[in-house]
Amino acid sequence: MIRQADSAINRERTGSNSIAPAVSYSKLYCLASGSDKVLMVVGWVAAGIAGCGMPSFVFLIGNVIDSFDTTRAGPEEMLDTISFMSLLFTCIGIAVWIFSYVNYACLLIFSEKVAFKTRIAYF
Repeated sequence: MIRQADSAINRERTGSNSIAPAVSYSKLYCLASGSDKVLMVVGWVAAGIAGCGMPSFVFLIGNVIDSFDTTRAGPEEMLDTISFMSLLFTCIGIAVWIFSYVNYACLLIFSEKVAFKTRIAYF
């Protein structure tokens, strides 16, 4: 990454348009410590869990629509099912909100730490 920044500065000075060799993704994380990598993995896992919220709504909406079938259940059972499903929707929404926050916070802290270490190494 430092080599790529140096070559960009040299290109600006000399006016040449040659492109420096690309840096692999593993090199981008070379300055990350073990705790930084844990933050990154926790952020990714939280993003995956938060992303499962909307697909789960699809299945729950199917159950809500099925509960309107009065031939299978009476009005009381229908109301109980819809009440339970609305509670489940609320719980899933809260969980998505929490895991989205954890995702954002962990990946933001990770990126700030690695950016700081990169600046220190560059200067």
